[in-house]
Amino acid sequence: MVGVNHPLASFPSEATCETLNTKVAQRSVNGNKRRRFGGNQSMPSNLASLSCYDDHASTFRPKDPLEVSSILKLTSEHNFTASVLNSKGTGTHGDARGGEIVIDLSSRHFQRIEIDHDAMTVTVGGGVTSRMLDIALCSESLTTPLVGYTVGLGAFLSGGFGFSSRLHGLTVDNILDVEVVLADGSVLHANAYNHIDLFWALKGCGTGFGVITGLKLRCYPLVNSVSANIIFPFERSTAADLMKHWRDCLEGVPDEVYSNFVMAAGPAASEPVAILQICHLGDEDVGMPIIDRMAAFSGTKYHFKDCGEITYLRQQELVEAVLKGAAVEKSQTPENQVKYLLDGNVLADLTDEVIEESSLRFLDEAPAGSIWCFELFGGSLAKTTDNCIPSETRAGKFHAASILRVPADDQDAWHNDEAGRDWIRSTISKVTTGGPLPSFLPTSSTDAREAKRYHDVIRGSYGHENWSRLKKLKKQYDSKNCFRYGFDAGMLGLEEQLVDGL
Repeated sequence: MVGVNHPLASFPSEATCETLNTKVAQRSVNGNKRRRFGGNQSMPSNLASLSCYDDHASTFRPKDPLEVSSILKLTSEHNFTASVLNSKGTGTHGDARGGEIVIDLSSRHFQRIEIDHDAMTVTVGGGVTSRMLDIALCSESLTTPLVGYTVGLGAFLSGGFGFSSRLHGLTVDNILDVEVVLADGSVLHANAYNHIDLFWALKGCGTGFGVITGLKLRCYPLVNSVSANIIFPFERSTAADLMKHWRDCLEGVPDEVYSNFVMAAGPAASEPVAILQICHLGDEDVGMPIIDRMAAFSGTKYHFKDCGEITYLRQQELVEAVLKGAAVEKSQTPENQVKYLLDGNVLADLTDEVIEESSLRFLDEAPAGSIWCFELFGGSLAKTTDNCIPSETRAGKFHAASILRVPADDQDAWHNDEAGRDWIRSTISKVTTGGPLPSFLPTSSTDAREAKRYHDVIRGSYGHENWSRLKKLKKQYDSKNCFRYGFDAGMLGLEEQLVDGL
């Protein structure tokens, strides 16, 4: 709660409410158009240091959880929606600027990293990104499973599958404590002993329940990896056989092994390639035989092979580069001016039929700049059941993803990825376990034809039983549906939109 001596202790004041009510009266609601505050009026003086204006919302930059609490009390009182920025433009889930009030945690005030060597844990603030955390941990010879660079805590909380996850689990599997500010302004810690139901929900659906201002995660000793990137031509005559070869080489590998198979469509007029990436967390005598076996494809000669022992940080950078297509096309567009359209699913198995259909569809349909990939899944993922990622998903053997890099201001970009979405929807769905990890929920669309499919994917991502439980908890902790993020109208709105219910 806000202490009596805190500068915002009396917030919202009567004057603040009067000013805000004027803004409420002035904002417009036209169909799906975002509601806005009056553009020329100033924010109440006791919030001036926290806020700025953009075209879509009021953006607040709090300095601590107590200020987040005060902002959310304002949000709740006036029935606004809220969303979070936590890494210089990266939202916690879906459109970072989708709320009428945006809470920006990207400042130094939320970038604390505190390492406890004795407990093998790390505590981080809500503005910490995976890159920041990796650098800090590796400097202390520690690590924890993390997703690709640039993302923040929202991606940590929506799954978090990294190249060490087959050994150590998803990021959510390693969360020990969550500091969260709820829609009513309550600041609390959820863990295995306090607010147990909420803790279960936060680990997989955290951004739908509050503003995450801090996490405590389990750490592991740092080890280097033996890694390889092998680039093959992706040709119609050998593409399917190459993918089958990759799959077969991974049969029975230990949990220390991560691998992906990337189909990359480069710039126009360039030939597509397949990038086979593999790493083993440990000694060369285990990793190198697997790499050599994978490189020894008889169908065609590889263009390039780079292998050897590398640092953990370098391996993380290589995975990011390959999955974002940097190894294929060096775009002139700065990274902070692009966005990535994602879609994905978890596969019970990678069958010959899916391989053959996927390779042909990519060659015939994928637009320039597309990345379609398969990742080796499984390993230790099935051993954890204390969060809302369903056991069916954890039992999957492979993960499929479609990634398209587009300019951040491209309003029609969603339509450019129809080939990738349809590949996931019609080909990959034949062998799906039910849905993707929440971090790979597809980019939403205003297209009504896609609405039901989008909602079905969300439900499948959590499973029928978990989704029902999540909705009950949502009503308990966010009954006004303040936090919506990538769930379109929000979790409660979805329930109303679906004709058949759950």
